[in-house]
Amino acid sequence: MEERLQVRFTFDDDLMKKNEIERQDVYYTLKKNFTQRGLVCISEDDILMFQGTGHEDDYGNIWAILMALIESDWFTKCAASCDYIEDGEVEDVLSQVPKARKMLGLAEITSEAKENKNMLQEDDSFMEKLQVRFTFDDDLMKKNEIERQDVYYTLKKNFTQRGLVCISEDDILMFQGTGHEDDYGNIWAILMALIESDWFTKCAASCDYIEDGEVEDVLSQVPKARKMLGLAEII
Repeated sequence: MEERLQVRFTFDDDLMKKNEIERQDVYYTLKKNFTQRGLVCISEDDILMFQGTGHEDDYGNIWAILMALIESDWFTKCAASCDYIEDGEVEDVLSQVPKARKMLGLAEITSEAKENKNMLQEDDSFMEKLQVRFTFDDDLMKKNEIERQDVYYTLKKNFTQRGLVCISEDDILMFQGTGHEDDYGNIWAILMALIESDWFTKCAASCDYIEDGEVEDVLSQVPKARKMLGLAEII
């Protein structure tokens, strides 16, 4: 699935001129962020295009950057198109911006938390203390015939395969990043899939994303996320 992941950008010269944005600055910023996360730049003329290398982190890394761009004012002031391409199927990311910005929960995460901490600049220190905390409802699990051990196994497998560390596995299941630049992308690749998973919402009591002590209630965002058709299709 992840062997041919691509992102393709074009930019509007009139918009760039109007908003005093230089193409070379945009290209530099995007090239820096994508290549730092292991993506390869395969075109940089009128079309700026990046491609994954087949690594399991490609999806998470791509969407970590795209979700930040969706909430970045400078990007929407110059972009003509932004397409996510997987095995030849094209997803129009730019058209999803209005819907994405109306989804308050993700807007808070990607805009205020990420832009204020310069996700698309040089400082990656914000990734040092990323955590995810889960609790589960015994009554819901019993009602839906879901075993706690199966849930823990599934989540532990997915998080640890992406380099996160399990730091609690009793009544509270908790994972923590290692300070690697991919932590944010890997965490949200899993969380966005969980948001769309029926089994997860049939047993979860809470799901919190924690960054430098600030807690974001992910579970409460599920209804809004599922109504946002664009992201639902992606996930």
